[in-house]
Order: sequence, then C-alpha cells, then structure tokens
Amino acid sequence: MASNTPNLSLYMKDPVADGNDFFDVKTMMNDNWEKIDGFAGSMDAVKERLNTISRQDVTLQPGVQIINAAKSAPFSLSGITGRMLVNLIGRLGGCEAVSSWSSNVAIALDSTNKTSGSSSFKLTLGSVPATASASFLTTPGRKYIAVADVKNGNTSKVAISINGVTGANGNDVAAASAFASSVVRFAATDFFHIVTVTGTGNSGSTFNMDSVRVYEVSEADYTAAASLTPAQAATKYPYVDSVMPVRNPYAIRWTDATKTTIASMLALQTDLYADPVTGANADTVYERDGQYFKSKNWNRLILDGGLPWELNALKSGTGFKAVQLFRYTPISDISSNRNALVTKYDGKVLDNKGSSAGGASDQHNGGYAPDYGILLTVGVADSGWADGYTPTVDEIKAYFMGWRMRDQVTTAPYTSGVKAWGSLKSGGTDYYTNTLPTTKAADFSTPYQLVYQLATPTVEPIVSEGQLTFNEGDNQVEVGTGVVLRERARALLKQGYGTENPTLYSWNINNGSPSYEQSLTDYRIDRFVGIYKNGRLDKWRLFPNTTTQAGAMAQKLEVEYDSSAVYTVSYLAFMPSPVAPFTGSYATNEKTLLADLVDSVQQNTARVSVLENKKADKDNPGVLSPTLLNGVIVEASFSPVEYVKSSDGLVTFQGSVKPPSAGTFVMFRLPEGYRPKQLVALMCAGNTGAADVSVKVLVSENGNVQMESTVSLAWLRLDGIKFLANR
Repeated sequence: MASNTPNLSLYMKDPVADGNDFFDVKTMMNDNWEKIDGFAGSMDAVKERLNTISRQDVTLQPGVQIINAAKSAPFSLSGITGRMLVNLIGRLGGCEAVSSWSSNVAIALDSTNKTSGSSSFKLTLGSVPATASASFLTTPGRKYIAVADVKNGNTSKVAISINGVTGANGNDVAAASAFASSVVRFAATDFFHIVTVTGTGNSGSTFNMDSVRVYEVSEADYTAAASLTPAQAATKYPYVDSVMPVRNPYAIRWTDATKTTIASMLALQTDLYADPVTGANADTVYERDGQYFKSKNWNRLILDGGLPWELNALKSGTGFKAVQLFRYTPISDISSNRNALVTKYDGKVLDNKGSSAGGASDQHNGGYAPDYGILLTVGVADSGWADGYTPTVDEIKAYFMGWRMRDQVTTAPYTSGVKAWGSLKSGGTDYYTNTLPTTKAADFSTPYQLVYQLATPTVEPIVSEGQLTFNEGDNQVEVGTGVVLRERARALLKQGYGTENPTLYSWNINNGSPSYEQSLTDYRIDRFVGIYKNGRLDKWRLFPNTTTQAGAMAQKLEVEYDSSAVYTVSYLAFMPSPVAPFTGSYATNEKTLLADLVDSVQQNTARVSVLENKKADKDNPGVLSPTLLNGVIVEASFSPVEYVKSSDGLVTFQGSVKPPSAGTFVMFRLPEGYRPKQLVALMCAGNTGAADVSVKVLVSENGNVQMESTVSLAWLRLDGIKFLANR
C-alpha cells in the first residue's frame, strides 16, 4: 500500500501492492520534489543560524523596563557614558535642616513624608501664603532648571518660583495623596537668585517640600525641557546632594514583579563624570577580554585635614582667609582650561574666580596658579578665625577636619585669649575642646571636595561583579545607581531575633538602633544583594528598608555565626545619583552563542591563571624597581631604589636617591596595588654634603612619591617609608 516517509512525508508506492497503478506525475514526482526543495530551503535558515554571527543591539534605560529577548543569552556591554549633576543649592535641598532656609512661618521636620534623606519640610500657613527660600549663585544669561518635590496637604496649591525673574513660576501641584514635582525653567538675570516654594490656601493648611534642586543646563537641554512634563523633567534631573556623578551603576534582571530576587546582575563600582552643563568629556566604561575598564577624564580629591594646607595672606581679606595647596602633586594633572569644581562641607558650590579668586569668601581659583595649586577662601563665620588673627598650618588643617575655632567663653570668632574648638557642623558648640584637634570631628562626614578635568585622559580597570543574562521572552530589567560591592560587614551581637524571638541572641548587620550604630554600613541600605562568608553567599534573615532609619537590616542566630570568618555585604544604597543607560547587545542565534561561549571560556581560563599567578606573587612577594622621574637618579649602585609588598599588604621601601636640586617634585610613581588609601607623610634622612637634614616625603593615593626640600641634597634615603596598601 502507498505510504508517506516518516521525516519528509514523501509519497511512496509499494512495488508489490501498487505495482500495476498508473504513474501519477503530480503525486509520485512533483509533490515529492516540492517537499525536498522545501526541506533544502529550511536548511538555508539553519545554515545561517549555524554559520553567521547575529546580535541584537539593546539599550537599557534608567529605571525598570521589559526586554523581550529572542534567545536566552548573556548581555554584552558596549558602553556606559558618564554624567554629572551639580545642585547649586548644595545639600540644602535635602530639607534635613531648617537653619539655612528663610521662611515667613515656622518650618517643621517631617520624617514620615519624604522623597530623599530622612525628612522633608512641613509648613503650616498663616494669614498669608507660606514660603521657604534659599539663595544660590548664577551667571547672567545662562539657563537653569529648578525642581521641587512637593506634597499638598490641604492647601489650594504649591509651586516653585525664582525671585527676580519675570514669569519664572513653576506648575501648580494640587494633589494631596503623594509627592509631585513643580518645575521651572529660567534664564539668570543676576549673579545670584533665590528659589522659593510657596503654598497658597487658608490659615492652618499644610504642605510638604523635599529634594529641591537647581541645575545649570545647556541651551539645547533648556529648549528640550520645554516639551517635558513635570514628571519627565524630574526624572531627567533627579535630586543630588551637591556634586554627584553616575555612581556605582548596575543592571539587574529580577525574577518577578516584586523585585525580591535577583536572577546573576551586572554591577560596576566606579564614578563616571562629565561636564555638568554640556555633558562633554565624559568618562566611559567599556569591556575588553572579560574585564571592565574606564576611560577616565575626571578626578575627585577629598580636601581634608591630611593635606599640606597653608595660608595665603596676600589673597586674604576682610571677613575671610585664603588657604591653598601649594604645588600639591595630585592636582598637577588638572586640565589647562581650569574646568574644576569645589564644594564646601555643606555641599555649597564655591565660585570659580580663576586668577581673581580672593575677593570674598567661598571662592576658588580653579587651579589657576602657574603651579596648578588650588586656592580657596573661607569665611570667618565658618572658620572662626577673626580678621585680626592669623591661623597656623595645624589650625587650618583642623578646619578641614570639621573644627571651628572659637573664643573659650563664647562662640564668637577667635581673636586673642584662650583658644577653643567646637565642631564645624554645630557652629562651634558641640565636642568642645581647648586642645588643638588633630583628628576628624565626630559629626563631620562631608568634607570639602575638588572635582576637576584631567589634562590627559587615563584608562583604569574597575571593580565589577556578576553577569547580566536574558531569558528567551520577557525580562524585567532595572537600571540604577548606588550598588555597593563586598563591603566589610560590621556585625554586632544583640539580644533578640526579630520581634517574635526576644530571648534569642543574634548577630546584626546595619541595625539602626542607637546602641548598635557600630553595625551600620557605609550607606543606608535599600535592598541587600548578598551577604558573603569568606567570599561565598551566606544565608541571613533580611528585614526591609522600613525597619530603621538605617534602611534594610540582616540578622543571623548566634549559634549559626562563625566569628572566625570574614563576612562581607553587597547592597543597593540610598545614594541619589544621575543614572546612565547601559548600551550593548545579545546573541540571537546558535553561532553567536557558541562564539560567545568559547570566548568566555578562554577569558575565564586566562583570568584564573592570572589569579593563580597573583596568589603566588602574594605568597612570594617580588622586589620591584621604579622608574625615576624629574632628574632624580640612584645615589649609588649598591643602594638601588626598590620596594616590596608583603602578603599582609605592607609596602616597604629601600635605597637612596640623589635629587637634581632643591624643591618639590615627584621622584617616581607606584602602580595600583602598591598605593596607600590616603596621603602618607613621612620624614626621611637626607644629607646636603655638609650636614644631615630631615626631608618630607609624601606618598599619595594616586601613587606619586614626592619630596619636599628647601636645600639641595647629596642623597636621600627612603628606607623609613612603610605603609599599608589600599586593597
């Protein structure tokens, strides 16, 4: 009997049973040929899948989105571009302290209703509309956008506005159920303006305000903002404290809509800057051979009391003192266009006056000096140095560690008599002492900082974790910032394992109760990514970020905790920052998947070999010799300059050099892995040829080893230099 073949379903006659049938061209030939030809055509598609590289480009935008993938495949990052926001009202916009705002009514702090930080402002109307105002610096003719998050309790309306600019009034917010944004665009007409949030309604009505920000923008962005809704403008220009780059970006694929379980994540621990107005000269991230690198165009320097500050009496004036970092090596690489930002301890952006800096307080020179030193001016109200008093170098350093000098009896600026200091944050009242402080004030956490464009871009590897993958079909992906990777856990033992087990003892991470502040992480936690024991994922009981003011908390029973182990934690922090898209691609056929797999195996094998070699190097540290710079030479062949790092991270120098002359200059640079966490200043033995002298040597966190000598030296010994490397 006639039948069909099992695979191609070709029509086939049985010679015995069907041998006498008439020959049918259609069924016995043409239909079969069409099926064979159809199969051959389908093989072309298979050959394409097996022989052709095919990738789908994809851009992961900030926030949560659904990505539909044709195949289950890993995401390959092609780039992230940096961005920097500069909030011109500094940290005032966080609405955490009322003292720096002016208002026609009393302002209360509300810790229940907020969009950033730990509180918002709550205002109650009197017989006239209630207002809260703050001033900021501008440049006439330039363009700006101001945004405030407001919640209308029971007023008629709430809106943001700019004093002194005709028509600079934001949209009214009338909804009372949640915070919404009021936004205003304006062109500056003066060198400073005042931002005001106003609530209109009946006496006794209330409203809340939070996350106020003012940004200078380019002409193009100013024009584009006209077509944005208030919500879209608020998303594009999120709140940041003072100056903030794209900090620690991540892309996460969640397993469900509740975003409770991460399905292997791509997290990068780095800062990505760009010009705050134009977006030019941006830092970028790219991948090469399985490792992520940053093309670095910007640098940040914390201006604290560990730096060699000195007074500039010539630039000082009535009501302020000028201080400077003279020929300080870490800023010798500043761009010649003086593209630099300096922010105060309160987040206020100092005015960049270039060579004319020194006319008033809160100015800086943008690295204008011929030696590229940074000069800035400090007001009497901040420093406590009265106009008739000249501070010493150590007193200047104390200011940058968070201390305000004062009269012993009053909080007035010091002129003469008995000296005293109090914390800068408290205006000189808290942590009172008569002894010149040499350590940071207990309540001081936000020192001055300098952000500047590099004269020459550099490339550096960055810390990363995980691999983002897509499943075939829909994938819920979140792009954000603020991931913290493998921070050393500070666990403390306390009684209680949740509210239901008060008698048990447990180890706690990030318990915000006053008695357990030593368990706090570096940042307030939104969600835990993982807690690790000796590098391996460990199981802890997790509590949501509503548990305490410190955010999410973790607990582990005392009997399950290994006190001899090293515990680290990765988490998503409450860290206001601009967010940048992740651009990349994923494989869409078998050929590409196989090629990616082979490439990944090759890269992983190479990286394992490198790690094995690094471990061998760590166990058996080798002696390294630096390349000497700026005319420095080895003093004698029997005493070459060498350095070594022990298995516990201690870097030790030996050898002697002969500098070309007196002065301050870099002798050589240390590679990454051999640099200190912060500036190290040491006194080393030197000789002028006639007498022994002590010479200051500075080892900076960027690897520069610098000498400072007022006399010419016959030799300088480096044997006394020892420090722990930043690992």
